[in-house]
Amino acid sequence: MKIIRYLKGLRKKLRQQVILRKFLVFMLLFGSWATLVICGLTSDRRQVYSEKLMATEQSFDNGTGTIDLKSQVYSEESKTLLLNFETKNQSGAAIDPSNLSWVFYSKNPDVHATMEVIPIIDNKITVVVKNLPKNFDALAFQVTNSGVNADDISINIETSSSSNSDKISKKKSADDEGNEIQFIVTTKGDQLKYKKLDTLTRQELTSSEIQKEIKFQEGQKAKLKKAIKNIRKLIEEDNSKIRELQKEETYLTTDQKEDNLAKIGQLNSEIESYKKNIEQAQKNIQKVEERIKMLEKKDAAIKSGKFKFSDPIQVKHNN
Repeated sequence: MKIIRYLKGLRKKLRQQVILRKFLVFMLLFGSWATLVICGLTSDRRQVYSEKLMATEQSFDNGTGTIDLKSQVYSEESKTLLLNFETKNQSGAAIDPSNLSWVFYSKNPDVHATMEVIPIIDNKITVVVKNLPKNFDALAFQVTNSGVNADDISINIETSSSSNSDKISKKKSADDEGNEIQFIVTTKGDQLKYKKLDTLTRQELTSSEIQKEIKFQEGQKAKLKKAIKNIRKLIEEDNSKIRELQKEETYLTTDQKEDNLAKIGQLNSEIESYKKNIEQAQKNIQKVEERIKMLEKKDAAIKSGKFKFSDPIQVKHNN
């Protein structure tokens, strides 16, 4: 009861004291704001990089393609960072991995990690950073693309040698400036996931990633086969409807027959469309099977030691 009487008295006093009331409200808001600022500044996972630098999809300014960082996984136990990238050139196909040069930087002088770049299949590239301490803070991965933009190739004859040399000079400068992109991986971001990773050699890791891809492609193949099976059921259903409509034709008037023929024509169009879908699905199955064979061949070469890996890349310190 004393608390209730006290609160009622305080409420009455605040109504009478306008300046005091405004001061208390101000202090309450200021205290909340100060708390948020302090928590933000002292948080281990506060954002310290721009959204552009932290973007997981980066495009080359010279139009030669895009690279998407699909996943970031760090294992404290094995001190390993596993990054999975997907590439796409201007036409939508994969960027040739041999055209990509990789370098990575660390501001932390205590980081003495190495990076291995492993092309898995088509547009998929796995990057493994080893001997990376948990307090690495942030790493910058710079990728340079030496590929050519097909839109920039000219077969026209220039009328002036001076204007042509100016264009070549400007074009070279533009290409040099636009053929690099950068990814930031930081412990202060939300993209980095923590998971225990087994300590594997790059041969074992590559083989493991290839097996995952084979499993995925097998799933694609099964999905396509199921789609063909379902489409054939739809074709059979349409054929059954056509037979029923043809049976009814004997008992229809002239106007009804025209409607009946229109329905049959529509069903036949659907069947033709379904058949084209089946043909496309069968072509896709062939592509998937070829991809699986290529993966199995690559996996066999890795296990036998015939597959040549690129040399590990040492971290550079950017002070």
